[in-house]
Amino acid sequence: MNPGLPQRRALRLKGYDYSQPGRYFVNICSFDRRCIFGRVRNAEIILSPIGEIVDRCWQQIPSHYEYVSLDEYRIMPNHVHAILIIRDEHRDGACPVRDDPHGVGTQRASLSAIVGSAKSAATKLAHDAGYMIGQSIWQSRFYDRIIWDDRSHFLVRQYIELNPLFWEFDIHNPDTKGITLEAFEAILREKYHLAGQALAMVLESKAMSRVRLLGGDSDDA
Repeated sequence: MNPGLPQRRALRLKGYDYSQPGRYFVNICSFDRRCIFGRVRNAEIILSPIGEIVDRCWQQIPSHYEYVSLDEYRIMPNHVHAILIIRDEHRDGACPVRDDPHGVGTQRASLSAIVGSAKSAATKLAHDAGYMIGQSIWQSRFYDRIIWDDRSHFLVRQYIELNPLFWEFDIHNPDTKGITLEAFEAILREKYHLAGQALAMVLESKAMSRVRLLGGDSDDA
């Protein structure tokens, strides 16, 4: 198993201050994993109107939290993969977390507050625009993982960037297509310009278990 890539189980650390500076990978799913944010065609995501709203709200995060930077992110048909960077400046955000139960003073918002603010804004704008009125858009919780070092940062970025390609051949996608390993490797080389160690890391990553691989000499496996 590649330690740099996101895993299924949440790795939230007890006692860890998720408002402190750091790099964080987040995965936010739509309610019941419904494909409401768009569709993937030829390894490119085409956003729906709701997906475009989500995109705008995500891009506005630094406007509300000046100490937060956006890194790589992809809005997929039924989830959002993203890296958020909380920098070292001490600024108050749109949804500050109180220092004490009496509400005296504020501190920088936590990762949960930052993500929750973007989710709430997207829900309100979608409902105001007439989409999914009275219905939930998001799952109540989201996955997060701390990115500890540059190697993990590189691998998570790569994982996010390649998600549209994996989705097209994902065994959990109801419209999935099968592909041979040779053809998949050719796409990684030609479209994403991967070679050498970078190519090997993708082909050896856990994400490859989601790809519906076909036999090289047949139409199915």
